[in-house]
Amino acid sequence: MRTFFFIISLLLFGNVSLGQSQREHQNNKKRALEYHRIYIGMDTVFAQDGSPYCILKKVGYNYSVRNLLNEELIIIKRETYQGLDDALQGIITGYSYDTRYYDFIFLPLQVHAETKGDFWYGTFKVAEILVNSGLIKNNALDENAVNSFVRAYGVSFSEERAGNDLANIVNGNKPASSAPSPSVNIGGLVERNKNATVILEGDKIMQEGKVIGFFKQTSGLSMSGEKVSTIIFYTTDKKSIGEASTTDSQSGKWTIQSNSGNLNTEIETEKGLEALQLARIFILEGYL
Repeated sequence: MRTFFFIISLLLFGNVSLGQSQREHQNNKKRALEYHRIYIGMDTVFAQDGSPYCILKKVGYNYSVRNLLNEELIIIKRETYQGLDDALQGIITGYSYDTRYYDFIFLPLQVHAETKGDFWYGTFKVAEILVNSGLIKNNALDENAVNSFVRAYGVSFSEERAGNDLANIVNGNKPASSAPSPSVNIGGLVERNKNATVILEGDKIMQEGKVIGFFKQTSGLSMSGEKVSTIIFYTTDKKSIGEASTTDSQSGKWTIQSNSGNLNTEIETEKGLEALQLARIFILEGYL
């Protein structure tokens, strides 16, 4: 008899728990729709329209991003290393410094991109990046959105790490870099490794220590009175190749257009890295 009541109790408790979970799921969907914002509940990310977007699980310091069928699509790995600049800063201040970044690995497409990690992302920040970048569509990676994300962010952190990781340098494992090729300026384009780290210095765009182009930032008002920000890009001979523009209401989404008309796309940028990420796209598309 006791066994019978025990089984009945388990069934009743299980039904109550299941009912609570379903109600919580519906409440999260309702909150996302009501406030038109991203919401997370029970490891499910809800988009601004209240629709379930993906499953997001934190695994230690890393994240696993799955579709609604629980198939893993993206791994987001926390990476850190101590470079020479970090070590010198530590000697000066007495504190420990390191370089931090996140590696987004898109499993089905076998590509990845890296974002800065001045602070460790919280789960909500990761959800924002996933939804706002449109990386997942119909339970699969959106290849166009992923390619735009990869072009915008690149892999500059791991490239820099390869030659700047203090552990490698101390142990004599610093990889030998090939001698930089001489600058050959043909039609404003400079010969160099286009996959090298991109650096902005003043109005200059640089790779491998060479100036490969210039940029200029301007702002104005649209016909409706909204502030418009524009970044214009130039070759080394100061010929304009295209521009990118955004408005305050677009929240970091830039429209990129080349003067030739062959490049016309939109990307999401990271605050403070707008010009760098936009320049990288013009480089990858062959305009710089």
